[in-house]
Amino acid sequence: MHSHVIRTSIALLALVTSALVTGCEDSPSAASDSRVRVCCAASAADAVAQAGAVFEAQFGIRVAVNSAATSTLVRQLQAGAGADLFLSANAQWMAQLQKDDRVGMKSRVDLLGNELVVVAPKGADVSIDELLKSASARLAIGDPAHVPAGMYAKQALESMDAWERVRDRVIPALDVRAALRLVERGEADFGVVYRTDARASTKVEVVTTIDDSLHEPIRYSIALLSDATAATEFFQFLQSPEARRIFEDAGFIVMAQEDDS
Repeated sequence: MHSHVIRTSIALLALVTSALVTGCEDSPSAASDSRVRVCCAASAADAVAQAGAVFEAQFGIRVAVNSAATSTLVRQLQAGAGADLFLSANAQWMAQLQKDDRVGMKSRVDLLGNELVVVAPKGADVSIDELLKSASARLAIGDPAHVPAGMYAKQALESMDAWERVRDRVIPALDVRAALRLVERGEADFGVVYRTDARASTKVEVVTTIDDSLHEPIRYSIALLSDATAATEFFQFLQSPEARRIFEDAGFIVMAQEDDS
């Protein structure tokens, strides 16, 4: 039986869309206490932007959320792009950034978890077995060479002894949201994305959830890259009970939270 996608509020989309742009800033300009610059994995950008809007309303500090694939953001930061916070969808990429002396990391916290799901266009009457066995069904995933969601998807398919059957039908996307759009437009017959991505779409439905034992744990880490007071405050806010509600509403598994006492 297919799971049904939860419709995203139009008002929420209007709230967060204005905060989203692509990539980190080219110039590592001095950190400001009137603005926080966040480089954020594409799959978490909507939720972080929503948290940023709440933070701005409370404290008057603007949060600029710049999103792309984690691997792209790491390369931009290593090249000198400016950011106060970095949220990664993959522990390996975060560890690589942490080892780079050119990027000063003040603090790091494992913030969120997620799950992988198989999605198909809305109304498709298919099973995962049919999609995997089909000789023509096209599969959209983040590019497994560097996109975390694609790396996890490949691991799961390898654990299922299915990768060799589907690899010639894989459409590698720049990030997980791009993979989702391919399924939404019918350019792919199915895709492997995060549960949170599926919940954010009204054009796909979940075929099945992938057992998390089939791939490495999905962990979103957040790193503080600036000494600015505003950056530290937003770093702490993202671990607060208020932010927890935002992340859980989006479908994330919250790992880090400040004491509510």
